[in-house]
Amino acid sequence: MAEFSQPFGDVPGPDFAVFENGFSASFLELAHVEVSSDGVNFFRFPSSSLTASSTDIGEGGSVDPTDIRNLAGKYLAGFGTPFDLAELRSASPELDTQRITHVRVIDVVGTNDPTYGSTDASGGLIIDPYPTPYFSSGFDLDAVGAFSETATTFAAWKSAQGINDPDPAADSNQDGVANLIEYLTGTGRIHLSRSAGGTQLQFPRLAYRLGGNLSVESSTDLVHWSALARSIDGGPITSTHQDTLVAESGVAMKRVTLTLPAASGPVFYRLAAALTPAP
Repeated sequence: MAEFSQPFGDVPGPDFAVFENGFSASFLELAHVEVSSDGVNFFRFPSSSLTASSTDIGEGGSVDPTDIRNLAGKYLAGFGTPFDLAELRSASPELDTQRITHVRVIDVVGTNDPTYGSTDASGGLIIDPYPTPYFSSGFDLDAVGAFSETATTFAAWKSAQGINDPDPAADSNQDGVANLIEYLTGTGRIHLSRSAGGTQLQFPRLAYRLGGNLSVESSTDLVHWSALARSIDGGPITSTHQDTLVAESGVAMKRVTLTLPAASGPVFYRLAAALTPAP
């Protein structure tokens, strides 16, 4: 397992690579790859292996790299296998793809014996040279290399994302979320649930992202908006309305919950953000 003193995050394209010391383009010893943003909860890249599992290929057998996806060891020494964190954006609320701190590599047991063999994301057996009865058998990790460290300023985040628009309200990737809100939350999405007892709003907040003020607002007409809670420059989110209860959990990626009384009519909610004024 590799631990990064400087976390790295999701940018357009591959985000990190895992290097194995394969000595040819077809003798490939493979491994699953998992990432974590807290060192406790790990999430695996969905892999696929199309190598026929009707027979074992044996200790000197060959694997066609075009039959392999999201398994480390796909390339010979000097050419790392790239991984894109975008594939795990919706994996779990426990994973912050903007701030990866750990990468774990788990050797594949490449036999077609289902008692011992490893499987890909679809449940199919993964075949690689097996057995390899040597002192250094199995996956031989050389290195894990990250491409872009976690951004903690809006300017650094925009640069990593390839964004040139100076307007914080711009939606450069056209996903319906303003750039500054996406920077401060990672998603910009609010999960809303209603019951007879009231309304709950939940969303993530990235406490390590500085330089922006984030607020939750409500409206009954989509014209006039009132602030319910606010976070200033990465600080704790606090209630700005007497009927709003606020709770936060987590360390770097906060999970924010707002609890509101039941509404008597239609109410709309949104996240809003503005750059923190320079001191």
